[in-house]
Amino acid sequence: DIKWIKDLVCLKKCGMSIQEMKDYLALCLEGPSTITRRKEMLSVKREELLSSIQELESCVDYIDWKQQFYDDVLSGKRPYVSNLIASK
Repeated sequence: DIKWIKDLVCLKKCGMSIQEMKDYLALCLEGPSTITRRKEMLSVKREELLSSIQELESCVDYIDWKQQFYDDVLSGKRPYVSNLIASK
């Protein structure tokens, strides 16, 4: 039972909905004949996770760039330019 709970917690962290977890569990209970379908479910979730990772990496890259921009402005290496404030 503890193993099942740990598995379900992991699937939830992977972004599976309660319904997807119910479907996955139902397939598990059917036995080995559903392994292919379970693998497909996990493969789809894996691709979604990889896509999310790429999006998050892009966000981190932006923050790193923005931090460097601010460091350069504060150190006098470059002037401050904003696309939100009109130049005078």
